[in-house]
Amino acid sequence: MTRPGVGRLSAALLLLATGFLVLPAPPAARADEAIDACFLPEDLRGFSAGLARTRAKIAAGDGATILAIGSSSTAGVGASDADHTYPARLAVHLVSRLPDVAVKVVNRGIGGEVVATTAARLRVEVDAVRPDLVIWQVGTNDAVRGVGLETMAAIIEDGLAWLDARGIDTVLMDPQFYPRVAGSDGYRRAVAVIADIAARRRVPLVRRYEAMRYWAARPQPVSMLAGDAFHLNDQGYECIAGMTAGGLAGRWTAAEAPATAAPAAPAVSAKSLAPAVQAAAPAALPVSASGGASVIQ
Repeated sequence: MTRPGVGRLSAALLLLATGFLVLPAPPAARADEAIDACFLPEDLRGFSAGLARTRAKIAAGDGATILAIGSSSTAGVGASDADHTYPARLAVHLVSRLPDVAVKVVNRGIGGEVVATTAARLRVEVDAVRPDLVIWQVGTNDAVRGVGLETMAAIIEDGLAWLDARGIDTVLMDPQFYPRVAGSDGYRRAVAVIADIAARRRVPLVRRYEAMRYWAARPQPVSMLAGDAFHLNDQGYECIAGMTAGGLAGRWTAAEAPATAAPAAPAVSAKSLAPAVQAAAPAALPVSASGGASVIQ
């Protein structure tokens, strides 16, 4: 049986079958932005939808538990140690922005996973952690390994529906930008499909791909990638954590929830859609526990 979300995605893809995915060029950067390595224009910061449940909890004086789940970008491959992963730094940024709010961040990233393996594990981790919010980093390995876009979309949709039915807020985090994908239509289509899902479901999206593309295009770019030119380094994780914390804190503490519609997703082409290929995930990459009081590995 065709899922409603996948049906809409298929229709959009078929309507654009003769076109190509076009993502806008990064906004022009100012020369003085070099003083702030993590600077982003306003349209790449903040969340315009979602988080109603955690927002209500925090307004009532309660805390929040965040489950960060995904592949190597969540586990922290490329970071100098566990304290410099994005979930560990996210906890630090949230404590700085919301000193009176008890926020706990639990890192459950496993390197090498595709969306199918993470989605299956999601059920177990949610039962164990009982989070108020899940940040689901998704799509990089699927795009690299050629997992079919409709397969990837269907699994994400199912996971979001499962979380919503359990009263859990969700944030999606899309793939990273790195030099080898600069000209890859397939990789950009995966980014666009994730954006489409987030927009339709009004789920906040950490636009990591566009943020990193912007940072790479600055007049004096700061390296955000580790030595393998694929995983993030400490600076990259710091900036991703900062932009995510800013979006969460802004949404949680606004006087009124913004009424603006979620941004439209970029156009997607069905050209070259490949059959799904479910590659086996390599062994988990262990990450040691962070010393931060508000972070649990």
